[in-house]
Amino acid sequence: MKLVVGLGNPTDKYAGTRHNIGFMALDYYLKDKGLNPSEKFKGLIYKGPDVMYLKPQTFMNLSGESVGEAMRYFSIDSKDVLVIYDDIDLPPGACRIRESGGTGGHNGMKSIIAVTQTEAIARIRIGIGKGKNPKAYVLKAIPKKERPLYDAAFENVKHALDAFLSGHSIEYLMNHFQMSDSPLLG
Repeated sequence: MKLVVGLGNPTDKYAGTRHNIGFMALDYYLKDKGLNPSEKFKGLIYKGPDVMYLKPQTFMNLSGESVGEAMRYFSIDSKDVLVIYDDIDLPPGACRIRESGGTGGHNGMKSIIAVTQTEAIARIRIGIGKGKNPKAYVLKAIPKKERPLYDAAFENVKHALDAFLSGHSIEYLMNHFQMSDSPLLG
């Protein structure tokens, strides 16, 4: 069993904001899957064959509570978890994939690492850029002019998730789906 997690904040107040890029990427991936969510593990869970998709509803800073509960309930090893979230240190739409690592200052990952007690959790970070006031910037809606960047990033993440779920290694994902710059440039 694999667990794919998209990070974000619940409620309509945060829908469409940069900090919800993980939710948006997962929604993009799931849009044609015909899966209906159920509320479990302090989140919305979508069941697929041999995979669970999770959108924690705990607010970003407590994401680990939801992820930890799902991992324990289904006895999912950290090597079978992939988390998608926003990164202010990457240009908008860029994708970085890693097999493990620290938090990079991201409170959602900080919570997940604290609860699971491991940094060995794969992640796809989607760049959102950095404003003058990062805390306010991440909670602003994505401007219409930037949406094509994120659509291209989500399409890239879709292919990366398909590869992950078909058994490809994180190293394979890093070699084939990592984008250091914003998509659609050049």
